[in-house]
Amino acid sequence: NSATHITILCGMIFSFIVCLILSLQSKAFADDARYDKNVNLFSSSGELLQVQYARNAGLRGAPILCSQSAENDIILCLPTPAAVQALQDRRSVEKVAKIGDGLWSAFSGLAGDGRALTRAARQFCLDYSSKFGSNPSVRSVARHIGEVQHESTLTGGKRPFGVQVVLIGEDEPDGKLTIYNSDPSGEISNWKALAIGQNSVQHMKLLESEWRPSLNRKEVTNLLIRAARIRAEDTGEEGEDRDGTKEVVSDVQGDASSETVKVDLYRFAADKRSRRKTMTYYKSPDEMEALIKE
Repeated sequence: NSATHITILCGMIFSFIVCLILSLQSKAFADDARYDKNVNLFSSSGELLQVQYARNAGLRGAPILCSQSAENDIILCLPTPAAVQALQDRRSVEKVAKIGDGLWSAFSGLAGDGRALTRAARQFCLDYSSKFGSNPSVRSVARHIGEVQHESTLTGGKRPFGVQVVLIGEDEPDGKLTIYNSDPSGEISNWKALAIGQNSVQHMKLLESEWRPSLNRKEVTNLLIRAARIRAEDTGEEGEDRDGTKEVVSDVQGDASSETVKVDLYRFAADKRSRRKTMTYYKSPDEMEALIKE
């Protein structure tokens, strides 16, 4: 009888604990629901939940990796599953857009939002050129895009842009090509090497551990390809990206021999004769090196 009573008592205690946990979880979900209806309403923890959701949309987009090289070029790598490349008409997708003279953009996330920001960037470049008679710096364009994204987090009836944006162009202080990033909150940042989109946590871990200013064009290209071919399912560890978003982290060694991912390569550089900034597309690292030598 005593054993039976103890068993019943333990069962009641266990049921009480389960109910308490479920109640607390329901309360937490209810709290979130109170704050994610309006884009400009802070949660009790100080977050704009709609902005966080927009960041998650950016993390679901196609990966983009880019880096400066010792030759003052910028190499951009766009990995695509081989099966998708076989079925998709390349001409239907504008992966890297020219927004002004010597200025380019790429985005990861919702395609419609990315196109809207691309149009905003182009219009800014046109207005700037008409007003001042010169081209804006990439920093000026990044600030404008950041303001557009930030404005969407302040105004009722709108929602944040669900994209991460990469901008490449000439900067004001030294005239060199550089990389800027703008996220859904409107925050802009300048990078020497950057990864956004799917698996960006894993990609950044490899770039952070192996990138150096002395890497030449070929070394940078190989590093980006290695990073692009890291698979999210390699490990089950959790990581946190620079915005605090959780994502699965893989083995940062990469698999350069993998044929499941094809890469498109873009090189941004200053023409040796005219000094104009140009973008060139390459199907492979070998093609890049061969054409540059010519």
